[in-house]
Amino acid sequence: MTVSSLPPFPGLSADSTIRIIAPANYVTEAAMAPGRAMLEAAGFKVDYCANLFEREGQFAGSDQMRAESLMTAFADPDVAAIISARGGYGSPRLMELVDWNRIALNPKPFVGYSDLTAVMTRLVHRCGMRAFHGPVMRDLSADTAEPTAQSLIAALKGTPVDDPLSMASVVPVRPGQASGPLVGGNLTMLASIMGTDSGFSAQGAILLLEDVAEYIYRLDRALVQLRQAGALEGVQGVIIADLVDVEDGTVPFGISAIDMIAAHFGDVPIVAGVPAGHGRRKLTLALGAESNLTVAAESCSFSQQS
Repeated sequence: MTVSSLPPFPGLSADSTIRIIAPANYVTEAAMAPGRAMLEAAGFKVDYCANLFEREGQFAGSDQMRAESLMTAFADPDVAAIISARGGYGSPRLMELVDWNRIALNPKPFVGYSDLTAVMTRLVHRCGMRAFHGPVMRDLSADTAEPTAQSLIAALKGTPVDDPLSMASVVPVRPGQASGPLVGGNLTMLASIMGTDSGFSAQGAILLLEDVAEYIYRLDRALVQLRQAGALEGVQGVIIADLVDVEDGTVPFGISAIDMIAAHFGDVPIVAGVPAGHGRRKLTLALGAESNLTVAAESCSFSQQS
């Protein structure tokens, strides 16, 4: 379940087709329009999967329908990249319905976060392909999208972007240097897929963690599970991204969420406050890409192989 750094990504050409799929909750056409316009303005072609505006309960169609759309997007030779319409919940329900060998034969970048961590971890660790931890289409709205869209488009084109650790929100937690492939995503989802074929290992890697609307003790519980499952052995460094609406319980945990996370990782370098995940600004980071992290008292830096 370990992951090696994946080959360099050449970037999409300006007229490449991006397929929008909905592996989880349902979406509306109006919610997709701003993001589609931004991607088309960048020169990409955009098309929608067949079930994008279907609804079955809280999902964008049945599990089988959503699984077929995922497989079809990877198998279609005209599709150069795939972006999720939104997260929410539903992606883990597809894992048993997808032919992952078929997907592995047709590598292409996949973009998402949160619930989509289940898909992206499987793609990186089991299929050996790159995934981008970045915004879903619903995030690309007029009032929040400019820096978010710029980072996404730059990543898709394979062009350099600003160092995400140069942002004012970034806080050094523990100094040091680390290198290795970037892995991880939503902490709650990472814990929930352990013990399945979608499980992962951070051996030799830099681990990215983010979450939303959780209590500190629940995040601690997730890390305890990952540690006891062996997933955290050999981790080289930790990037704590957005922890949105993470609260203490009625009985205080005793330390902050950041300090709690840091306590699980010995003496490896750790940085917090990186704008990736559920916050207003969502930088795009390449999972599986060789990465370098430097954490110092006054400055931090992070770079990835394109």
